[in-house]
Amino acid sequence: MASANDYIARNFEGEQPAANHITKQILNQICKKEIPEYLVFIQERLVSDTIQKAKQIALEAKVKTQPGESPFFVTDEDMGINGAIGNSFALIKPGKKDSPLRIIISHSDVPSLRIPVNPVYVECDTEKGLASPSLGLYTEPFGGVRADDWYGMDVDIIGKIYFNGKEKRVDLPGRIKQKSLHVDDVRALKTYEGLKVDTGLRNVFDLYHKLGIKTADDFARARLYCLPHFTNGSNGRMVGNELGAFGHDDRCCVWASLKAGLETLKNNDNTTLIFALDNEEIGSVGNSASYRGFFENTLRETLKIVHGDKAKEIELPVALNRELLGGMPAIFADVGVGLGPEELEDSYNVNYRGASRLGWGAMINCGVTTSPKHMSKILDLFDKKLPGKKQRLRYQIGGDYSPVDSRWSWKGDAQMYDAFGDVIPCLNIGVPVTGLHHPRTETVNVFDLFWMKEAYKAYLEN
Repeated sequence: MASANDYIARNFEGEQPAANHITKQILNQICKKEIPEYLVFIQERLVSDTIQKAKQIALEAKVKTQPGESPFFVTDEDMGINGAIGNSFALIKPGKKDSPLRIIISHSDVPSLRIPVNPVYVECDTEKGLASPSLGLYTEPFGGVRADDWYGMDVDIIGKIYFNGKEKRVDLPGRIKQKSLHVDDVRALKTYEGLKVDTGLRNVFDLYHKLGIKTADDFARARLYCLPHFTNGSNGRMVGNELGAFGHDDRCCVWASLKAGLETLKNNDNTTLIFALDNEEIGSVGNSASYRGFFENTLRETLKIVHGDKAKEIELPVALNRELLGGMPAIFADVGVGLGPEELEDSYNVNYRGASRLGWGAMINCGVTTSPKHMSKILDLFDKKLPGKKQRLRYQIGGDYSPVDSRWSWKGDAQMYDAFGDVIPCLNIGVPVTGLHHPRTETVNVFDLFWMKEAYKAYLEN
């Protein structure tokens, strides 16, 4: 008689249904095209660099960079948003006036550490100063991060400082030190107070010189982040069908929605609006995030192109709820907590029925704000339009596993899904991630990533 392990081994492929019943053509597309392209995309750590990488991809696809042309790619800076720093973009394809809008919104920022104003730490105690021979910088959490994950990390201090209308790039090495095991009380909770970045610089004026500033007040001119250093020079490593890396949240949705938009430019008459907006991780606030600002300005400019003078008669957001979306919701593209072995240890907080699983396809979040009519339309669409066979193996339904993304939110609820849900009918479609918000090992299944992109394509073309 075979053992239980032998039985499981013979049928283990069923544990990743999104990877089963795949044609050789689709498999080659994923392995030889999709994964290599995505790996190139996630090498960028700074938000503005990700936006520029997206712009490069759009330009290679012959997309224009001037509003009014079709299609066009613009950043928040291109649209003249006051104070914008190039952290958001929109890919727009104006369609025919009788065809609906198709809107996909992802977020461009990632959970990390940020360098605050007046960050320089100097140990003034003479004896303790012997253990601190170089200057450190305080950090603060940007989004929902766990202090323990950052201890002992080699990092880079990356960002920009603005002087007289010009920007200076900052890229300095740093290290967040960890206690030696021999003196560490492993039962003690690691705190954010310990997340000081050691710069290796022994003089404050050397630090100012490296940063290109004159006094401590000039930190107010800067937007600096503490981001993981890629020790081997690259971000991301495949283990089986899973890719572990920094920044999947929400680089994978930015990439998938951008690719879906570019691959569907010529296949339909719909007006396509693909957005990547900043500041999800701190509460969806600011003129380059949430509903107002960059999003609404770009939407209005697009409506002028499509409807001409009659665009003045369109009342937003009422028209989005009634006729502009043609009865479909907008798609908010974001990742969610995936059910992994570590999550299973928390038997009290884990919602086993609602949690999504790696290898089970695109994640559709069936939250309390989602209309069952909208859900039915999306499921009917995917059942008919996703490529190949066995469409029901290409997506999964999840619940509100983690309704609050960040305890650091200015509004108490950081998800852009909720900010837009007040004015636009929307549905969250993304992929499950294990180790969510970890600085090194957020993990996604590459088949889930592929089916998420295909789900976006089906939505855009319908």
